[in-house]
Amino acid sequence: MYVLKRLELRNIMSHSDTSIDFREGFTAIVGRNGAGKSTILEAILFSITPHRAPRRSSMISENSSRGEIYLALQSSEGRLLELRNKLVKRGGSTNTEAAIITLEGRRIASKPTGYKEEIHKILGLRGLPDPASYIEKAIIISQGGLLTLAEILSEPKELRNLLDAALGYALLKQAISNIGDVVLGVSPEGRPVRLGSKSIARLQSEYVTLRNEVLGVDREIREASKRLEELKREREELERRARDLESEAKALQSEIGKLETMEKMLVNVTSIIRSERSKLDTINTRLRDAEAKILSIDDLEKRRAELRAKASLAHEVAELARLQSRLDKLGRDLEMIRDAVEKLEVSRRLEEIESARREAENRLLEARSSIKEEQRRYTLLDYRVTKGRSIVTNIRRVLSECRSRDLCGGEKPEAVLERLDAVINDLESKARALDQEASALEAEARRLVQALSMLEESGGSARCPVCGAELPPEKAEAIARHYRHEAERLRKAAKEKAAEAEKARDEASRLQDKRRRIELLLSRLNQLEEGLRELGFQTPEDLAKAEQELRMLRERLEELRELENSLEDKVRNLSREEVALREARRRALDVLQRLGINEDDARERLKTLSSESKKLERMLLSKAEDLATRLEIAAYRSLDDLLEKAREALEGVDKELSAIERRLEEARRLKEEAAKLKWEAEQVMKRLEELEAEEEKLRKEVSRKSEVEARLKEVQNTLAELDNRISRIDREMGELQTRIREMKSRKASGEEALKLYLPAAASRRIMEEIGEIAYRRLLEVLEDEMNEILSRFNLDVAGVEIREKAAREIEVKAIGGNGAYRPLDAVSGGERTVLALSFVLALNKAVGGKLGFLALDEPTANLDEDRRRSLVEVLRGISVEGLVRQLVVVTHHEDVRDYADTICLVTRTQQGSRVDCTY
Repeated sequence: MYVLKRLELRNIMSHSDTSIDFREGFTAIVGRNGAGKSTILEAILFSITPHRAPRRSSMISENSSRGEIYLALQSSEGRLLELRNKLVKRGGSTNTEAAIITLEGRRIASKPTGYKEEIHKILGLRGLPDPASYIEKAIIISQGGLLTLAEILSEPKELRNLLDAALGYALLKQAISNIGDVVLGVSPEGRPVRLGSKSIARLQSEYVTLRNEVLGVDREIREASKRLEELKREREELERRARDLESEAKALQSEIGKLETMEKMLVNVTSIIRSERSKLDTINTRLRDAEAKILSIDDLEKRRAELRAKASLAHEVAELARLQSRLDKLGRDLEMIRDAVEKLEVSRRLEEIESARREAENRLLEARSSIKEEQRRYTLLDYRVTKGRSIVTNIRRVLSECRSRDLCGGEKPEAVLERLDAVINDLESKARALDQEASALEAEARRLVQALSMLEESGGSARCPVCGAELPPEKAEAIARHYRHEAERLRKAAKEKAAEAEKARDEASRLQDKRRRIELLLSRLNQLEEGLRELGFQTPEDLAKAEQELRMLRERLEELRELENSLEDKVRNLSREEVALREARRRALDVLQRLGINEDDARERLKTLSSESKKLERMLLSKAEDLATRLEIAAYRSLDDLLEKAREALEGVDKELSAIERRLEEARRLKEEAAKLKWEAEQVMKRLEELEAEEEKLRKEVSRKSEVEARLKEVQNTLAELDNRISRIDREMGELQTRIREMKSRKASGEEALKLYLPAAASRRIMEEIGEIAYRRLLEVLEDEMNEILSRFNLDVAGVEIREKAAREIEVKAIGGNGAYRPLDAVSGGERTVLALSFVLALNKAVGGKLGFLALDEPTANLDEDRRRSLVEVLRGISVEGLVRQLVVVTHHEDVRDYADTICLVTRTQQGSRVDCTY
């Protein structure tokens, strides 16, 4: 049970800086009206149920934009629960900036979302339909709340509504309605089966109808199965006949195969006959050709004699070639001397070329010096620009990666990091909350299993786990089934909560990885920007200027290299021309030296050689005319052409002589071959006669093939008809099997609905009975607890009796000291207040919440002095008797101080409200 431990208020209404330490027992918060007393209870109510604070919109002080409420509660086991709410003004309204829950130093929540659920779970209020309304009516009771509660005790309908809300009876009714809406299955007719809100008689009638539908489908399945067996037997008979026909077809196909082999043999024999006849024709042709060639031997002998006479002119052709070679040598010497004389004439140009070459070499040296200097500048600048481009590219890549959808999207990385921190905290809080919910569900499941075990072990004397009353065996079994089902459902829900918690932790881990990636990208971006500055580029514009300068240097280098290449080409050309001239003069002098001629006698020797060459040329022409006549060469262009044609004529003579010799030899060989061919022709004729006899025999055998093929076709047609009948039977069998499967599925669905129908109906009835039993038990507990509390005070009301009327209304009757019933309207105001207090205390105990304090705001307001004193004495008695661990009363009446254990005096100063407590 949790009680108040400490309250701190910062800029909350009239409290600028207030701290209160609470203790167990009776605490009186006393002060004048407007001093700020009620704000204390409102702050406590805000911390436990933020959305139900009476003056939430004006919680923050007028001169402040932010406020804070800190509330600490301590359980009977010493566990410290701390609630911290940070408020902020926005647009004329008050919003919660942070809502932090800390249990035993461990933070459970840090955001407003989920704050209320966590608080209700820790304080044991999650089972209530409206925990906030319950707290306002039974824990922190506002001014006039006790009188209102006393009036509710006199109103049966209002009291019933209050108890329904505390017990969660509406949730039980909804659960019963949900059972009726669950589809238990589908009937064989395709109708969804559900309980709905039918009466017991209607449920029995529907159960009988469903069972009859299942039996009808079962009869249809048996009839379809019988027809299926008949079709199977018919199919087996058809398959036996088909196998016999297939055996006959195979035998016929085998015979056809043999006949086809004979057909191939016939074709082969026919082909051999054609081949032999062709061979015979070839032999006869060759024989006629050989005999014709033998007749031409005499003509070849005459031609051979003529060709041998022409072949004797070969030595004259050789002599003519020798004279021509001598003439060619004289011509070459003459040409060499003439060329040497001409080259000696061009030596004067050598000096001009040497001067131009030296000038071009000087300009080339200057160009190379300029290229070297420009190249050095270009290399340095190119390194800086290349490095800068690489860094800028990396910066863009990093920014692109950071702005991608899975990291930053269109947001700034810093904002994404802040948002990720908030989401990660929410996911971790959600995971912890889900773990706690799973643990609570597991604990409830274990409790049900323990109760189930008690029911099973009790044997024939089973008692209700709720009220302890004896149960008949069938009802005990129904409750056991319900407990077993409920325990399984709770375990399944606990596993789902645990899976959700694991999923939330996985998502938090993934977001942590994403956060680390963004931080790494930011670090990389800073390093790249620093590297760009180290290269001397403060901005991207500096890099663009450097790139422009680099392009200008590149163009200048290209111009200088073009000039260098041009000058190098010019120097090379001049050098080659100079070398060529020097080489030509050297070769001319070498030629003259080889010929034994000095430079001065060269022209005279040129004239002598020219005269000798002309004389030799006239001699050659005379000999050539004679050779052409004898070799029958009609025309020729030159002496070389004549020699070539003469050699060709002699080669032709040699070739023709060789051919004639070969033909004469072939003629002698043909005489021998003709005799051999005559013998081969006789052998081929004999072979043809044998083959033609074999061909006639094969034709007679092959003629039977058409009869065999006709029989095979007849068998195949019969087989096709059998296959068609088998296919029709297979289709009908398939349709029957599909229908049987469908009917079995319908039957199984109906049987499944039948199996669930009675347990579901029993479960609904059990839940209805459990709800009624729980309600009656609640009324008994309330009555016993109220009577226990009232017995501790010396009142005219000795006790109460709480009963449920026929219209589901709750009636409370007071019992006087003489045992007579007294209407509540006849009970005095003070006694009615005590009845209301006893009802609140009894309800708290019956509900089983974990709040062990009771706070009352101005309970003595509008009471005369006697009634006020009586109420204060009752409150003191409640505290002294230990009916509540901690009682907090806010009042402006000073006489309450005499009864309280702790007195907190609230005063109003210029700085705001001030609280001084005396313990």
